[in-house]
Amino acid sequence: DKGDFLEGIRAQIIDKDRQPKWQYAEQDVPATAVSQMLMPLGADALVFEEE
Repeated sequence: DKGDFLEGIRAQIIDKDRQPKWQYAEQDVPATAVSQMLMPLGADALVFEEE
């Protein structure tokens, strides 16, 4: 989840408390959340041009 990524950045770099408050800290991550993270990016995918 993008929120957890930003929370990790906050905990490590911004506040430097190294104590992230993860969205699913007390439970398993739901399969739907995992599926959403692994979906193809479509138009947002990186494209590398060959020289």
